Amino acid sequence: MNGSNLLEVLYGRFKPQIVIDKESGHIVDDVYSTRVAIMKHEDASIPCNIFLNAEFELLSGILFTEGPITMPYDQSNVYLFINPIAKNPIKESFCSGLSTWKLSECEVSFQPAEA
Repeated sequence: MNGSNLLEVLYGRFKPQIVIDKESGHIVDDVYSTRVAIMKHEDASIPCNIFLNAEFELLSGILFTEGPITMPYDQSNVYLFINPIAKNPIKESFCSGLSTWKLSECEVSFQPAEA
């Protein structure tokens, strides 16, 4: 795991899709569909695209860890998700040593921590 399960809520990433050229039959692109909410039981919903919504511009990023609460935090289990529209963006120096997820040019990228 690398925190990718949060991509659906933060960036709205949903199901993988491919684009096929009708004439050649070749795959020309692969993308993810998006959605604005995850429907839960009793008609409750969880908003998606949080990092693409101006209402959340004061949220610069989210630190996420995987593993039990007793596990020490380190580069192998802590991930930083960067909000691309944050009013106060996270400085690159803050990311040093952390695995990061960020959106640039409509593409979500993952940068693992340097060993």
